[in-house]
Amino acid sequence: MISIFEIWISLKYLFPKTKEKFFSVVTLFSFLGISLGVATLIIVMSVMNGFREELTSKILGINGHLKIKSTFSDGLKNDSQLPQKIVESNKSLLVHKVVSSQGLLSFKKYSSGVLIKGVTENFFLERNILTKTISSKFISDFKNNEGIFVGEKLKKNLVLI
Repeated sequence: MISIFEIWISLKYLFPKTKEKFFSVVTLFSFLGISLGVATLIIVMSVMNGFREELTSKILGINGHLKIKSTFSDGLKNDSQLPQKIVESNKSLLVHKVVSSQGLLSFKKYSSGVLIKGVTENFFLERNILTKTISSKFISDFKNNEGIFVGEKLKKNLVLI
């Protein structure tokens, strides 16, 4: 809460009683400059915080915090029990097996490098960001091996052909 003393001090410096009005103009411009700077700082920080939250939710909605990957060509040995052990140690974690590879897609005259991820339907069902945008029909088709999911950019490029 602003006290009467603070208001009196601010009015004294904004409107001096002397004949010299130059200091009043300089004080007024200083006051407006500081106010504008603080307002800009508050706006930029709130926009950046919102952007950070949105970016974090989108990135972590699809890709996890941790990836366990084998450095050997034969993969992880006894990997069937690894997800169960991780979930048992912390019940709030989501654990999914994902097979990743790279490939080349050719369609008519279009060729593009693609990242291929092999997942189960639970990968889509347990992520809020995906369940909001993907209908249950597509997920059930995917579950029955009747379809694949393609990213937005690749879809647009294939439609243009």
